[in-house]
Amino acid sequence: MKRKVLAVLMSFLLLVSLCGCVFRSENAVAETNTIYYGYNNLNAVEQSVYNEILEDAKNMETTFSLLDVNEAELEKVYQTLVYDHPELFWLSDGYTYSLRNFSLPFVFELNYMSFTAKSLEINQELNQKITELNEKVNEIVNKANAFKTDYEKVLFVYDYIVENTVYDDETADKLDTEEALTTVYPAQTAYGCLVEGSAICSGYSEGFQLIMQEMGFVCGNAFGKDKEDGVEHQWNFLQLEDEYYFFDLTWGDPKDIENKEVDYKSYEFFGVTTKQLELTHILDETRIMPECLGEKYNYYRYNGFYADNYYYSSARDIIKKQLNGNQFSIMFSTKEECERAKAELFNKGKFFNITTKFNEIYYYTGVAGNLLIITK
Repeated sequence: MKRKVLAVLMSFLLLVSLCGCVFRSENAVAETNTIYYGYNNLNAVEQSVYNEILEDAKNMETTFSLLDVNEAELEKVYQTLVYDHPELFWLSDGYTYSLRNFSLPFVFELNYMSFTAKSLEINQELNQKITELNEKVNEIVNKANAFKTDYEKVLFVYDYIVENTVYDDETADKLDTEEALTTVYPAQTAYGCLVEGSAICSGYSEGFQLIMQEMGFVCGNAFGKDKEDGVEHQWNFLQLEDEYYFFDLTWGDPKDIENKEVDYKSYEFFGVTTKQLELTHILDETRIMPECLGEKYNYYRYNGFYADNYYYSSARDIIKKQLNGNQFSIMFSTKEECERAKAELFNKGKFFNITTKFNEIYYYTGVAGNLLIITK
């Protein structure tokens, strides 16, 4: 009997030494002041697991060993880590795992978890991609930091990504049709967005997140669905001063309007509240995300392009502020007010009383119905 106990103890000690792990203290105090929103919202035990995985992930490991962790903890922590760290673009939130239990009655009981993340192949080509991504991030950050205010910096990054990224329909179709994915597609990542200029919503989101984090902002991923068709979707939240805002760069990209390719950017989801976002998005309440209440840095409010109600005089003044460009935007409090504006400005032709600069214009409403966009 003594030999059996000794063998169990020796196996346990060997296991601990191989894992390089320590027992997790329930009395530890969690950190809450990093730029990683997900990490800040984990408890101290979960943060200790997060830090163990992160240390190995930074060394480009894709198989991880953990002690004293169960399946639910692993799922929560690993998912949080992957979406906190877009620079680890080769890692997916998918994985396979095995769990073993070691116990000695009245002495100890311990879980041993081993899991392997779904990832890009770790090779020299990946090292080159990491270098390319780092160079591109540094280039964009240096340009953004030339601006004085946080708003200007965020606007520059938003515009840069929207103007230099094309939505990857091919990858989106693959993700919709394949039952079991065995790889990570570049378009899902910050690399695809920033280096290759081709991304789906997760790539747009993680590209923006990576740049903003590199500049010291708290920025993370938000998850949910398109309210109209129920398609899974990903976008961003960002902290400016002491408030949070949502940003959806995928929905800011140029779209085909009335079968005519129009080169435009939409700022409909640049710095919006949870209330505004929920007109068009369904939030995944199982994910770690803040409530977004900030209004100051909303694109339309900040630039004076917002009106609670439609009045010709106020719409005229807002449009005149934008005459140097090729696009005019006015956001109203409701879609009913936006419809009133369309009826008077276009059905009655009052837009051309404001300016005769354009012989032909296109106008349409945003996704939520309360944004009027006019373009040449």
